[in-house]
Amino acid sequence: MDPATPALDTPDEMTPVATPEPAESLFAVTSLVSSGDETSSYVSLLSSLDGVTIDYGQAREFPGQADFWAHDGALFVTELDGLTITRFSVDSGTLVETGRLSFQSYGLNDFGFWVNSFISSSKAYLMNGTSEIIIWDPSEMAITGTLALPELGARGALRPVPAYADRAALLRGPYLYQPIYWSDETYFEFAPSSSIAVLDTRTDTLVELLEAPCPGLDFGTQDEQGNLYFSSWVFAPSGAALLAQPATCVARIAAGESSAEALFSIASVTGGREGGELRYLGGGQALLAVFHPERAADTDDVQGVAFGANWRFWSYDLASNQAAMVEGIDWNAGAAYSGGSSERPLLLVPAGDYSATSLYDISVPAQPRHLLDTRGWSLRVLQLR
Repeated sequence: MDPATPALDTPDEMTPVATPEPAESLFAVTSLVSSGDETSSYVSLLSSLDGVTIDYGQAREFPGQADFWAHDGALFVTELDGLTITRFSVDSGTLVETGRLSFQSYGLNDFGFWVNSFISSSKAYLMNGTSEIIIWDPSEMAITGTLALPELGARGALRPVPAYADRAALLRGPYLYQPIYWSDETYFEFAPSSSIAVLDTRTDTLVELLEAPCPGLDFGTQDEQGNLYFSSWVFAPSGAALLAQPATCVARIAAGESSAEALFSIASVTGGREGGELRYLGGGQALLAVFHPERAADTDDVQGVAFGANWRFWSYDLASNQAAMVEGIDWNAGAAYSGGSSERPLLLVPAGDYSATSLYDISVPAQPRHLLDTRGWSLRVLQLR
């Protein structure tokens, strides 16, 4: 996960939740919760997301830092200690293990669905740094091969880092677009440009490495026409605002094109503020996560300011290139993941101290609707059916 993740609170007992009925929608809501040196991961099965209060006494607990994903109606769980992925079905509200796969022999330094892209029912790509991709079959729970990547050299003191696949990699037709950026060990200093690896998922080959003229590209989104947009996560905006690092911008690979261009700088639409996480929502509307360092008394504490409640979401209209602060979501930590739902776009917004996360329906970007709260940092709302 991201470096220097803040400590999280232990969950309290909450009001019970009804067991989902088989004929209804079924969602999995996850939480990463820490107390001192102890960390636990929770997944709760819910038939509705509207106005629900989560009961952690009814949630399934996994030790340590587990991660979760839904694919083809199954719930997949990574466990960091054993470097395993376990597949579960849901039977009468209970998780039933249906397969397990180990990645222990690959020398992984990072492990979770943040380094994985599901391609099809029978294919997924798991990034092993920038050196190779491990190809595995979710239907058979088997590793089927590897794809070696070309060696990427350092750019001065900055090393290549694969963007997190769960929020940055985009599948357009048979091609997967996986960003790679250059950063130091603090993740607050960046090269002024990034690369995007274009992978042919039919032949499991690297087609080309595109140069994208924006720093720290670690978030991706796609519109109805197939235009791809890449922007930064919370680190590059903080570095640009506080450490005179390269200014943040949005890169686009237009539909039918094979080159990346800088579409606009974030500061040009936000009154001079840096930001990222351009999240396309449909109809030419999007959200941006915008960093407001003017709220911080001590800007010398870069990490404290970057991880604090110094972020707001702004709505953005692609046609007019105009942005405006969203009043319906309060100050937050900026590191918001999207929720998976077939009916509506969802946003998981962490509190400034990462002790809780609020889920919003952002179908109308300027008028978000609060749905529920979780304890700790929630990265996933997954629809199983």
